Amino acid sequence: MADLWYDLNSLPRLTGFPFRLQMVGWLVNHRLELSRRVMANNYVCISFNWRKYDKRLPVGYASCSFLPIGTVIEGGSKQSYRDEIDFSYSSDVSEHLFRLFRTSRPYRIECFTVNEEMSRIMHEIRMKADCLDEPGVADTIDVLAIQLICSIIVSQQQPAGVKDYGKMNLYNLAAELRQGADLNTLIRKSGVGQRTFYNEWKKEFGISPVQYRLREAIRQARDLLAGTTLPIKTISQQCHFTSLVYFYQCFREQTGMSPAKYRRMCQVQAFPRL
Repeated sequence: MADLWYDLNSLPRLTGFPFRLQMVGWLVNHRLELSRRVMANNYVCISFNWRKYDKRLPVGYASCSFLPIGTVIEGGSKQSYRDEIDFSYSSDVSEHLFRLFRTSRPYRIECFTVNEEMSRIMHEIRMKADCLDEPGVADTIDVLAIQLICSIIVSQQQPAGVKDYGKMNLYNLAAELRQGADLNTLIRKSGVGQRTFYNEWKKEFGISPVQYRLREAIRQARDLLAGTTLPIKTISQQCHFTSLVYFYQCFREQTGMSPAKYRRMCQVQAFPRL
């Protein structure tokens, strides 16, 4: 598939959204350019699907680069392939971009996972780019591009003092653990040994990954018991417990009561007798 470039620069805008795009690039099986270049515009380059072309890279590897006007891209000796979305902005939005990325220099976010929200936005940008003749589409793509960039930036934010151990992002991994991901798979994905993983995890969260997973599963179960009418067995499955018996055992240990009793208690508190 050939690289696709969409020119939005000449399209009329119906809103005053400050991040007005000039070009959008949709690049598939794109080779990393090796020649020396100087950026004439502000570029935000989001590269993903690296592992599709190089199995040695970790699953989910993606990167986002902010290249202000004047950035010099030096050539290299190693060729690599990936899929990429490029956003080109004029000098008019430089100040906005600097504030967004909190820098006036080239900036790169590495090793983030493209989550469902990012995938949805990418797909919507691709669909909208094929309909540039429709009124308001350019404005929509302007907004979608910033939504995608902000989603990536937010996914990497960590409270002050959090140690980013190499390529391991504890908060991304914690989100996957809450969603039922296998712990051993996450340890391999982190790129560090099991002991280091456990030590870094406990430093940040104060408890082990196993304790964290159980705590969050019980917290989710309590919310579902209190706020829905789902059967207890269904709640057990949604919270990734291996069996209903194990769910009852863990819930009683953590709360001092059975799931059914906890639900009845919440119903009484929500609808007190007059």
